[in-house]
Amino acid sequence: MVSKPPSQPPVATLSSLIDPFTQLIFHLIRFFTAWTVVRYACAVVYFWPYAVLQLFTILPTVLVRLPLLIYPPWLIAHTDAANARRARLAGEQLRGTFEFAKAERLEGELLPPYDKWQEPYLEYISVCGLDVCYIHRHPSPPSSPSGKVVVLVHGNPSWSWMWRTTVPFLASLGHEVLALDFLGHGRSDKPMNPAQLTFELHMRTLHELLSLPFLANKEIVIAAHDWGGAITLLTLAHPALPSPFTSPPSLFLLNTFFPPRINPLLLKGSDISYNGYALYLLWYLSTGFLGPLLPESFVMRFMSPTISAVNVNGYGAPYLSRRHKASVWVFAHMVPWMVDEVYKARKAWVWRLVEGLVPESWMDNFHKQARLREMDLLLRHLYSSPKTSPTNKHKIVFGRDDPLLADFKDILTHALAEGSESEGSVWVKRAGHYPLEEKSGEIKGLLAEFVDEEGWRKRGMGSRRGSRELNRRETRDQRSEATN
Repeated sequence: MVSKPPSQPPVATLSSLIDPFTQLIFHLIRFFTAWTVVRYACAVVYFWPYAVLQLFTILPTVLVRLPLLIYPPWLIAHTDAANARRARLAGEQLRGTFEFAKAERLEGELLPPYDKWQEPYLEYISVCGLDVCYIHRHPSPPSSPSGKVVVLVHGNPSWSWMWRTTVPFLASLGHEVLALDFLGHGRSDKPMNPAQLTFELHMRTLHELLSLPFLANKEIVIAAHDWGGAITLLTLAHPALPSPFTSPPSLFLLNTFFPPRINPLLLKGSDISYNGYALYLLWYLSTGFLGPLLPESFVMRFMSPTISAVNVNGYGAPYLSRRHKASVWVFAHMVPWMVDEVYKARKAWVWRLVEGLVPESWMDNFHKQARLREMDLLLRHLYSSPKTSPTNKHKIVFGRDDPLLADFKDILTHALAEGSESEGSVWVKRAGHYPLEEKSGEIKGLLAEFVDEEGWRKRGMGSRRGSRELNRRETRDQRSEATN
């Protein structure tokens, strides 16, 4: 029997003792912020310090460049040159030809004792000169290998720790398992310059992992959460990243999304409701004002109020200082949250003239949003036809109480319905944005059934009832561990 490290390291802290009180506080916060009017009111409160901070950021540069208005072509040329540099950076990272300087990154350290988690199973690949870490687990004896590989893809703010119980569970069923840490997350290297962190870099990272030679002729299932799903969907469909597989992979999409499309006044055709947009706006403003000072623990507690202190600390383990959080912050500001007309206007000469007055770095995130919006417009429709869809089968699973992405369950269901075989679109009750925290057993059961329905049913665990039974067992085991 191969020994394996525990699914989570034992950590006893004062925060664990006050967990019930902390959970109650965040349940109340979630209750009150579920109201649309409360969300917009909070956004207004954050808008003013955010606006003042942005004004002081750009004002010195604007004052220096104002005299250049006497000859507008200078400012327009400056904007065009900056946009060309951004496009070149994104293109080089997408193709994998960009090279980070070693001085511009931090190694993927973790706070102890989380640094020992899954340590025997770590492997690395190189992407753009940086080390990308992934967990690689082979089927655990005495299970016979199923011949299937499950690739687990995290979102933000997160890392492979979110799959801490899923990895050994799938290996025990006979599946080979890979769990990725994107650059800037987990044990992977962490670039420190936000300007050099693009969506295209994460697409290249996932493509490099999926292109590992030993995966070429195997049946692949990708389970992706949050931003990990958006990266997966666009990576598989992008023409610059040809599929390395002999047959299309299957997709298990967990509380994820396509980059949102937003129409004026959030009318028909928008992907987000008024309520959902209010939280996006609040998230954008709060992270823009607080930046890396916003603790991951607050975000995790808000998204999953019942999460334990041990697991909250686990999610924050890779982010030892503000310098380690560049990717977390960039992800928060990469969501396209403006109407399409604004992104289209960036090519007009008046926009380019005004943009030439402000610091180049101040516009970086806006242009990342615009490129992501354009990529979505180009690629999303490919999933609607069997002739163009890069996947052969999919299942969509959402926590019913997700305060951020619940709108996207129907969007994904509609977008993928015609292009590949659907194994269903499921709401998981009493689970939020991180359903693996609230309903771990049920989610793992749904995933196991999706990966190998016949094998799962032979174990007597078919149907949602079996998944719920697994969830009850896991809850009982966790309570037993807590009392020991």
